[in-house]
Amino acid sequence: MVKIITAPDTELIKRIYALYSAELARYTATPEHFRERLMLDCGAVIVIDEVDSQLRGFAVVYRDGLLMLLVERSCRRQGVGARLLAECERLAVPCGKLMLGHGSSGRYLYCGALIQSESFPAGEPDMTDDTSRFLTSHGYSNSWIAADCLLELSEFHPRDFECGDIEIRTRRDDERDSAYRLGNLVSHWGENYRDAGELIGAYLHDGSQADGKLVGGVIFEDGCMFGESISDCCTLGCLGVDPEYRRRGIAASLCRTLCERATTRGYKRVFIGYTGIYDWYAGLGAKVYAYYLMGEKKL
Repeated sequence: MVKIITAPDTELIKRIYALYSAELARYTATPEHFRERLMLDCGAVIVIDEVDSQLRGFAVVYRDGLLMLLVERSCRRQGVGARLLAECERLAVPCGKLMLGHGSSGRYLYCGALIQSESFPAGEPDMTDDTSRFLTSHGYSNSWIAADCLLELSEFHPRDFECGDIEIRTRRDDERDSAYRLGNLVSHWGENYRDAGELIGAYLHDGSQADGKLVGGVIFEDGCMFGESISDCCTLGCLGVDPEYRRRGIAASLCRTLCERATTRGYKRVFIGYTGIYDWYAGLGAKVYAYYLMGEKKL
């Protein structure tokens, strides 16, 4: 039986977390982080399939985003996932579409639909896996592939670039406005750059009118998305460079500074979430940790 849960339910969340952790051990967040990313306090809705108090599967939808959909292994291929998905689509009809992952909210545990295969994570994503086939059969587009990466600091390969007119340092509090402008210039990261606890910035010093300008940035965060599964790990987030100053080694220099700080602070690895340039990060020694199908369905 499918049920709709619109208010936070502590016991239900514990059961959902237990099912999630048992099925996806490589991707387990802390209970606190898991609950936060479900966004139940912000208006997200949980859809569950339950029979005789057995939780067979669940989905979480927030506005136009399908945050998560998981069916217990022994209950798959019995229509559970289809019923959950249909209910999520019904809830998202006012938005006109349902997107895989965070949708327009920008907050997520998974940025898209997790692609799983027997050979994972080696090689390219298997687009014939159960998740991909299930979603495409229900009308979801295959827009592009995103990935999470993991960089073992012992395997980090810094790129040697000379950025003589660039100073790499931490953004100061009085530079939050310039960080906001840069974030929105390179992507939709204005608030991320402005509010980050630690933004490592690249500042231009070439004697021009733009002297002192913030031209690149990367966010350093303690911990990582899947903190219960990946130990001794920090996060590299929202790496971006002003388009006018790209191809000068600024991004590589920002990554090198972040990895040096991570090593100094005792971390052993760096998590890089939700990126489409995983091949570029591979050049630094990172390996893909998870692939995600990105797409949507018009409703």
